[in-house]
Amino acid sequence: INAEYRGGMTISTLRSLDVNTSSLMFAIRHICLLLALFLLFLCVSAHVGGGKTHAGHEFGRYTQEKAETLKNLIHWHEYATSTFELARAERKPLFLLLTAPSWCYWCQVYESTDYLFHPDIVSILNSRFIPVYIDADKRQDLTRRYLEGGWPSTTILAPNKQRLYGFSGPRPVPNLLSNLEKLVEYLSSNPTLLSSSELSSTTYNYTRSSLDIPSVDDLQTVMTGYANSLVALYDTEYGGFGTGAKFPQARSLEFALEMFELNGGEWKSIVTHTLQQQLTTKQDIRTGSYKLFDPIEGGFHRYGVNRNWTPPHYEKMLYDNARLLKTYTHLLLLEPENVLAQEVVNKTFDFMVKHWWDSGVSTNDVKRGGFYACSDVSGEEAYYGRLDRPEHGATVDKTKFADWNGEAVASFVYLCDSMLDEKRRLKACEMVHKALDFWMSEISENGLPHYIRNIESKVGSDQVERGVHGNLFDNAYMLLAFTLQSEKEISDHNRYRAAAVRIADYSLSELFDFFSGGFFERHSRDVDKYAYGDEIELSKPGEENAVISYSLIKLGQLTKNDTYLAAAVTTVSKLLKDKMYLDEQYYLVKSAQIILESDLLSVLKPLETVLQRPSGWWFEKLRFTTDSIDELSSKGAITTSAGTVSPVAPYEPNDAGLSHLSESSLFVLVLICLLSGLLSFLSPCSLPILPLYLSQILDIKPKETRPTAQQQSAQSVSAQSSVSKEVIIRSVVFLLGLNFTFTGLGAASAAGGSMLRAYLVENVSPILGSALIGLGVMTILGVGWGGLSMGASTSETTTTAASQVDSTPTLPTSKPIVTLSRAFLLGVAFAFSWTPCVGPILTAVITLAAGTDSMLRSMILLFSYGLGLSVPLVVFCLYFNSNRAIIRCLDAMNSLTLPSFSVFGFYIELQLMTVVTGGMYIGVGYLMLSDSFADKLQFLALFGSTEIQQFINWFENTVLDWLRPALPHQR
Repeated sequence: INAEYRGGMTISTLRSLDVNTSSLMFAIRHICLLLALFLLFLCVSAHVGGGKTHAGHEFGRYTQEKAETLKNLIHWHEYATSTFELARAERKPLFLLLTAPSWCYWCQVYESTDYLFHPDIVSILNSRFIPVYIDADKRQDLTRRYLEGGWPSTTILAPNKQRLYGFSGPRPVPNLLSNLEKLVEYLSSNPTLLSSSELSSTTYNYTRSSLDIPSVDDLQTVMTGYANSLVALYDTEYGGFGTGAKFPQARSLEFALEMFELNGGEWKSIVTHTLQQQLTTKQDIRTGSYKLFDPIEGGFHRYGVNRNWTPPHYEKMLYDNARLLKTYTHLLLLEPENVLAQEVVNKTFDFMVKHWWDSGVSTNDVKRGGFYACSDVSGEEAYYGRLDRPEHGATVDKTKFADWNGEAVASFVYLCDSMLDEKRRLKACEMVHKALDFWMSEISENGLPHYIRNIESKVGSDQVERGVHGNLFDNAYMLLAFTLQSEKEISDHNRYRAAAVRIADYSLSELFDFFSGGFFERHSRDVDKYAYGDEIELSKPGEENAVISYSLIKLGQLTKNDTYLAAAVTTVSKLLKDKMYLDEQYYLVKSAQIILESDLLSVLKPLETVLQRPSGWWFEKLRFTTDSIDELSSKGAITTSAGTVSPVAPYEPNDAGLSHLSESSLFVLVLICLLSGLLSFLSPCSLPILPLYLSQILDIKPKETRPTAQQQSAQSVSAQSSVSKEVIIRSVVFLLGLNFTFTGLGAASAAGGSMLRAYLVENVSPILGSALIGLGVMTILGVGWGGLSMGASTSETTTTAASQVDSTPTLPTSKPIVTLSRAFLLGVAFAFSWTPCVGPILTAVITLAAGTDSMLRSMILLFSYGLGLSVPLVVFCLYFNSNRAIIRCLDAMNSLTLPSFSVFGFYIELQLMTVVTGGMYIGVGYLMLSDSFADKLQFLALFGSTEIQQFINWFENTVLDWLRPALPHQR
């Protein structure tokens, strides 16, 4: 509506079209061209993030399959005494790689030609080191010893097992190469590190304490403390516990449900709210707000990077899903009408059955049954971030780990009794029996192997690969599974109870500390798979000690075995002194509950009569750092099975190449951010700017009607000059709004990092979306911020179209459609609508800004980035205003009007220019408000260009490789 004023009254006017047929067709062709351009930008933008993974890596660049293909380039050795002897003989350090490529994305990154398998690194490792490859899951025992904080983990050892240097995550090739060369020189200059004589007869450190039983107060304190810690750590906004990275903590959620059943109150709401926050909807996938639960295939991912559970680390682990499935089944029993719980339980159960259950038929050579380990990240967002996922699916690691299977079977024992869906309940019962039968066949005098893996053979029978024996975690969790199932079968000839007794007896004779209480981490007979005494580890891990204590109490009550009860109670007493966190404490608290409820403290027989150490006990044959076992005191050292550390000066690593870009001078950082902004202009994430910016360019002041060619010619110069100035001014203000937002993100990055940035985007975008809709409506109405101003139509104020054709209008020009304040708001609004898309380049710049030493520097860097992004837009603006053909098109569009109509006595005329511009504002504002921008673009993506997208992905990765030093190594 073009409201114009005459004599203080507002009227609507109809204008004549001073265009002939050819100019009309010219305008229509250009309108179609502009709309096609708009559609093209949206199509390409729809692929934002498509084909991307962590830090902008394209889909397929780093995969488990590629890592396996490259593995043989390095001459790997097994972790064994013979390997250390070889290192000593050849006077070389050992390069110990601890990796989990079956699920760890950054392990796959590290095991690529960009890092570990770079030709220079391969060459020096093969010629001057003894490389040792360790699968972190298959050798969980070594993971606990050597992990440097995260995966992948690299440790450099001397031949005498002394640690020289270590780090986690990938390292740039120049830095890694420099340190490897220095380490070779360091070992050569310290010959004492080459000797293995000090390890040939291993001695162990050990702290002896008395056997104790806990008091009632001690047990009540641990129970109360656990409940209080859950309440204190509970996140009332996003569910779960803590305010950092969010792990599921399913056992703690289970405890909350148990507390609700005992005491009522708000305990259940902790679980229901957490479930709501963990749940990913299909809408979340479309908008890039993926959380912990997979709504397409079912199952839960490992953990959420941020407090709000997003983005997740996309690997799915057996133990997490087993625990969560039990907890939410429990919730469903309490709330049978809970639709979310029903969806999560059914989909997770079906996922585990379909992807992780070994449903094969057993043969004489190969037993079948049990659960597979995990599913990998499968390209992360490139796979999980799609509704129409590729058919190949995520890669499943078909290794069956004893400890993880123990947890899974324990959960399915509960499902067998508690699932509401009868068909699934019966399936759970069937799986419990088949899994326990499978693992029962693996119990031996050496306990349980850590894992079983069937190696398919093209000729002959399949082969079975078994892991090391003698670890507490395997026997503790399997004892839990067999004990829980044996509770359900009261027969004295219960085969599962007999299996539980075998595991319990093994654990007592080989792992229990009869001097001080508690269970040692390891006593393995597989000495060929260890080095220099590592087959024995005298530490006592809290979580596994709690699990085996709970299992022994249960089994002791079933079998009336006082030794089981005494060993469990003394272990609980020892655990009360340890610091344990959330889920680690669960079975300790459950043990304390049973002890109190059953009054075990009063009926327990004297410890010295029931805890008799076996004849020829292996522990008494070890050599200790003190003279004899009788002299062991509470002043002993921390338990460890390492040899004497050689007294040499520590290795000083070379940190060259590791300093972050954020430590550079401000001038350098500003140039980097400016260039990054310029390069981002061609990124998919920047393309959505162009259509709205184009609408800003089109939104020029309507021209006055031109009665004659002479008058039209006289006005052309001034009109074009006026349009150019107004468009440039509005563009500058628009870009100021855009940069205002980026500067705010810089402050947010310095003050609160990604969480604050995510909060701003999440909460401000809908508000600005609403404002953008209002701006669009006002644009169509042709009014400014002062509101809609319209007057009643009368015969005195109405001008007909016919009278305007042959007369010169005397009315003043209409008010500008876009004011400076609107242009600024448009810039701010669009920056917020664009930021959720963010793009890997902007992510790198924000990370760079967050690492600076002040908020001012961070704001300057983000402003510089926005300025760099703005330069092409300004050039784009100037080109439009200097192109005669485009100006003619704009003139023609500005003159086109739609048929007028009357509403409540007002004559209304819609201009095509304002309708198109306002419609674009309303459309994008609606998408911002409904949080469905990505959803709508997915439909338009059907028309996208694969070649264009591939080029853009290649270009973006080139930029990211250049910015890589600014990116954190997430693990």
